Amino acid sequence: FDVQVWQRSAVLRQAVDVGTRMHAGLFEIKRVPISAAGGLFALPTDQLAGALAKRPLAAGAYVTERDVHREVVIERGALVTVCVRKGSVEVSDVAVAAADGRMGERVEVALRTTGRALVGVVKGPQLVEVVIQ
Repeated sequence: FDVQVWQRSAVLRQAVDVGTRMHAGLFEIKRVPISAAGGLFALPTDQLAGALAKRPLAAGAYVTERDVHREVVIERGALVTVCVRKGSVEVSDVAVAAADGRMGERVEVALRTTGRALVGVVKGPQLVEVVIQ
């Protein structure tokens, strides 16, 4: 049997040079074959926002952790705004980050008002989002 596995993944629309800052406009979602596990390590676009290319990348390429430098946007011990959402209800509070975080990464925070620990996704500098199902 000759089996191919396909997935929908973000690939570069155009070639990029070293030092190019990544943004959503550089990517398109395509149905692509997973070959030699390359696509399995591709970073999702929400984790690429603001990252800098470490090397030239060709159009149609996946972007992996080794291809970019992702800056820490939340430092351990820093005060952050936590946006907690459940359905259409949204509440914000101030928390302390328990670890460094890059865009799209999950990070634990402790609310200043109650001390309760929550895990959320880094959405920007000093901004963490927690979605309750």
